[in-house]
Amino acid sequence: MDNRRLILLFTLAAVFYLLWNAWENQFHPVLPPPPRTRVTATPRPASPLPPPPGITPSGGLPAPRAPSLPRRAALVRVHTRVLRARIGRAGGGLLDVALLRYRKGLSPQSPPVALLHARGPGRLTVVTGLEPLASSPAPGANAVYTASVRRVQCLRGCGDLTVPLVWRGPNGLRVVKEYVFRPKSYVVRVRYVVHNGGDRRWRTAPYVLLRGAHVHRNYSFFNPKHLVYSGLGYDRRGTYHKISYHHLRHHPFERTLRSGWITHVNNYFLATLIPPPGQPWRYFARNLRGGLYEAGAVGGVLVVPAHTTRRFSLRLYLGPKLQRRLAAVAPGLRQTVDYGYMTILAEPLYGLLAFIERVVGNWGWAIVLLTLLIKILFFPLQRMSGTSMARMRALQPRMRALQERYAEDKTRLTQAMMELYKKEKVNPATGCLPMLVQFPIYIALYWVLLFSVELRHAPFALWIRDLSAPDPYYILPVLYAVTLAGYQRLVPQMTTDRLQARLMMIVVPIAVAGISLFMPAGLVVYWFVGGVFNILQQWHINRLVGISRTGRA
Repeated sequence: MDNRRLILLFTLAAVFYLLWNAWENQFHPVLPPPPRTRVTATPRPASPLPPPPGITPSGGLPAPRAPSLPRRAALVRVHTRVLRARIGRAGGGLLDVALLRYRKGLSPQSPPVALLHARGPGRLTVVTGLEPLASSPAPGANAVYTASVRRVQCLRGCGDLTVPLVWRGPNGLRVVKEYVFRPKSYVVRVRYVVHNGGDRRWRTAPYVLLRGAHVHRNYSFFNPKHLVYSGLGYDRRGTYHKISYHHLRHHPFERTLRSGWITHVNNYFLATLIPPPGQPWRYFARNLRGGLYEAGAVGGVLVVPAHTTRRFSLRLYLGPKLQRRLAAVAPGLRQTVDYGYMTILAEPLYGLLAFIERVVGNWGWAIVLLTLLIKILFFPLQRMSGTSMARMRALQPRMRALQERYAEDKTRLTQAMMELYKKEKVNPATGCLPMLVQFPIYIALYWVLLFSVELRHAPFALWIRDLSAPDPYYILPVLYAVTLAGYQRLVPQMTTDRLQARLMMIVVPIAVAGISLFMPAGLVVYWFVGGVFNILQQWHINRLVGISRTGRA
């Protein structure tokens, strides 16, 4: 079989596959729309769960009036070894969180990744509070807290950092909201201590939500990261579900669950709200005016009798998608590292790659060793393929003679070639089998490089400083094209037209190199190392079969 045509076929298939994924991400809603029904003005049944914050009794969604941004003096600043955060005393929410171990660029002077930020495009903040019920006062989104500290930090040699915010209401009502940070953890615990010093019971509902602005993304084949999902998601019975902005514009989301979480994700980081398990919470997401959205969870009615104190807490995960950590934070949270249809291959491939990296200490060398391991694993199949191609190369003079003899009779030519293959016990399809088997591995490794934060900004050697990004100097694609051209010179040519053969020798490497220009450097390292291995293997097989460079046995 003509391997150059097969390579072109796979290249076109990869292009159509990437374009199809881009179309799915941009236009296909993740959640199926519910059936359209006419809304009647019937009263809602009694429920132990209050509606989401800001929803009026009639069920309308008024435009929320967000609290004005606080002044510098109205902020509490927190600095740990992994996080830098700002907490607003107006509303008591997390306005900014920067991830100190992850920077926007490769330069050490590059600013850290801002997971939460209250200004600018794509802004995202976390708001927690208590929703007032039955005209009872409560510290909602516009409450003003007092804080005994303005700055806390723990860089080394200290325990948990606790930031207490105090709100005082009428009739002896006192609410203390505490943010608890651990020095090297991305989990932030929010604890509430509610003391009712009055003579009447107090009713409220806890809530936690994400407020953000959706940014329209430009989709382009020349930027492979356009395939990455960025948006909302939630957990339902241990399964991760996505909530697309396209769907949310027309259909507000609402579920009542006893355990789970709701999150905002991108390819490397996530901000996750984790209510306490075992209690019913109403999860919701809705689109607001001006490209804004709101997503979160509301707990059941909390009743605090007179002269009593109640305590409860919830957790936030604000950090990278470190797969070994996510599984310990919450059930199903690791599924946010979403490899899509390639999960069945990508997860074990990542596990093997991570194991090798822990041994050698470098992700680039781990990819090299993984390539060699896969090549050794498929060596029997590759050897059978190489032997078949070597024998076909030895048969080329006889095939050219048949093509010249039956140039005007294609049917007779095909019959003669099949008889020659049968007589010499050569199967042309055998040469394509290793490529067919290994092609899904290429796609799975591409997904691993695109979605694994462990490989983000991971250096290899020399000029390769980020295995998850394309080669900035295009050296690897050129090297890969050279190896492909060298491999083509060792396998049989399936055409008698010398001009056509030379054209294929030029077009195929250039086409594949053009595709690899936009691929992560780690994937091109895999291709290049595999290409060198293929050349050495085919050269050795050709010598064993006993054919020369010209194809004569």
